[in-house]
Amino acid sequence: IRQAHMVNLPVIDSISQFPQLLTFPHFEYIKLKVVWIAALQIGIIASIESLLSVEAVDKIDELKRTTNPNRELIAQGTGNIVAGFLGGLPITSVIVRSSANVNSGAKTKLSAILHGLLLAVAILIFPKVMNLIPLSALAAVLIYTGFKLAKPSVFKDAFKKGAAVFVPFLATIFAILLSDLLIGICIGILVGVFFIVRSNFKAALRFADRDGAHMIRFGLK
Repeated sequence: IRQAHMVNLPVIDSISQFPQLLTFPHFEYIKLKVVWIAALQIGIIASIESLLSVEAVDKIDELKRTTNPNRELIAQGTGNIVAGFLGGLPITSVIVRSSANVNSGAKTKLSAILHGLLLAVAILIFPKVMNLIPLSALAAVLIYTGFKLAKPSVFKDAFKKGAAVFVPFLATIFAILLSDLLIGICIGILVGVFFIVRSNFKAALRFADRDGAHMIRFGLK
C-alpha cells in the first residue's frame, strides 16, 4: 500500500500554522466565464443532491418528520459562501452520513452539529492518525451503506408499482452510473415525464363515433 492509497490530510504542528490551511479567493478571476459556469454546475448538482437526500432521509425517519427544502437550500447556500471565502470545498447534504445518523438512533439536529465538530477535531488534532486510514476502507464503508440504501427490496417495491415507476427508476440508476449525477437525474426525470404524459393523455382525451359524427371529449370524466 503506497501513500497514494491512504487518506492525505495536511498536518500542522501548532495552532499558529492553522491560517496556512486557509485559501482566500482571488477576485481577479471573477470575470472569467469558466468560473461562472463551474459555479452554476456545482450549485445545481449540490442543490439536487441535497433535495434528494432530504427526501430520502424523510422516508427513513422513524418520527416521520418533513424537512423544509427551502430552509435546507438557504442553509446550504450560506454554508457554501462561507466555505468558499475560506478556501473550503462545496458542501451538500449527503444521504450516506444522514442515513448513518438515523441508523445510529439520532433524532435531533444536534447529531449533525456533533458530526461536524468531530470531523473538525479529527482533522485538526489527529491528522497523523487519520492519514493511516486506507482509502479502500472508506470505500468499503460507502459501499456497505449504499447497499443498505439500495437493497434488493427497494427494487422489488419499485417493480411492484408498475412500469411507470420501475422504468424511470432503472433509467435514472443506469444513466447516473454511465454519466454523472446531474445528467442521470435529468434523464430519469425525462423518462418519468414521458410516462406521466402518456398516462394522463389516455385519461384526458376520449373519442366517440356515433352515426358518422365524431366527438373528442376533454377531461378526466
